[in-house]
Amino acid sequence: MMLKLILPEDKLVKVQAEPGYSLLVAVQDAGIDALPGICNGCCSCGTCLVRIDNVSEQNLSPCYPGEQQILKKLGAGQKTRLACQVMITPELEDAQITLLGKVRPSDHAGN
Repeated sequence: MMLKLILPEDKLVKVQAEPGYSLLVAVQDAGIDALPGICNGCCSCGTCLVRIDNVSEQNLSPCYPGEQQILKKLGAGQKTRLACQVMITPELEDAQITLLGKVRPSDHAGN
């Protein structure tokens, strides 16, 4: 399936992604370095922050307490998630996913 990603320089790219993998893995497999993911997807660093638009929160993989804690610590907005915790599902095909990993997350709070 194809995902629509907005890179930090506001460039739209489409990447192939395999259902069942995390969004972080899909981005890294596509050779995009905008999400460092320095904890290797262990939900502890907050460097794989993304904003997901055009999809209902109910259609995303659940946001567990550990992720909620990191998002709160970062001052992240409502539509933001950690890419390491979002699983690729068919519902993401219609989403617009903005990669925020290397920028200051609080700059996007509430967006």
